Amino acid sequence: MLNSSFLSKLKLSTSIKLQLAKAPLAVIAVALLIGLSCGKRKPPLPPTERVIQRVEITGFQRGNQVILSWKMPARNASQNSLVNINRADIYRLAEPLSSPQGLSEEEFAARSTLVATLNIRESDFGMKTLNYTDTLQFAGQPA
Repeated sequence: MLNSSFLSKLKLSTSIKLQLAKAPLAVIAVALLIGLSCGKRKPPLPPTERVIQRVEITGFQRGNQVILSWKMPARNASQNSLVNINRADIYRLAEPLSSPQGLSEEEFAARSTLVATLNIRESDFGMKTLNYTDTLQFAGQPA
């Protein structure tokens, strides 16, 4: 900070001396405002990783069996995550060949039947292919 004895030795006008005396205060005030307005209260956190939990399922019918297969994701989401996979529910919807091809998710949920629940383990991940075979029987007769 500039003291008054130093300023008095300079051959400057009084108004310039006053401005020089106020300059360090202004710099300190600006630095203080910038420091207080940062907004960060704690150290930054690393980004959270998004785990892709989508699978594509394929299926075909061979005789009276429907064989489903799907490739599991590379890894599971954390235990407390909403996208954590711990089971696979298998539903069946039997309908005549003349039924329309398009079916909404709501229509499928209302008309289908849960036929199996598979528990998924950590060892099932890592891009492994899982299979399920559903044997069809209508009125006691294989179809």
